[in-house]
Amino acid sequence: MKEILYPIALTADGEYIHIKDAVSGAKGYFCPECGSPFVARKGSVKQHHFAHFKGAKCTGESSLHAVWKHSLAWFFKQKKKFSLEFECGVCEKELELTEEVISVSVEKPLDSTRPDVVVNFPKRALEIEVIHKH
Repeated sequence: MKEILYPIALTADGEYIHIKDAVSGAKGYFCPECGSPFVARKGSVKQHHFAHFKGAKCTGESSLHAVWKHSLAWFFKQKKKFSLEFECGVCEKELELTEEVISVSVEKPLDSTRPDVVVNFPKRALEIEVIHKH
């Protein structure tokens, strides 16, 4: 199986950081899924990425699922506003929705569900579930 290259990690403050903003070989980066220490690999052979140290036991969801989930959360946290253009299924009008992003959470329980990512706007929330099939 191919190695999953993580483009994001968490800092000691719990904030997402993209590999382009990381210092190669520096400490203080953590796996957003299991919390194990990460190393920033920014060499000249492979795509720049974060990786677990040898022997880390990252369990639970597949690595690809975790990368997508946390990458989506990172994406929405970078946004101050989010716009979506769509056609109404009832009146068939073209609509545009622009909302201010208030907060983003990962795996936060909501009533009887636990979406992978929740993006909160002033008057509504967007619940995202990542589905990965082999």
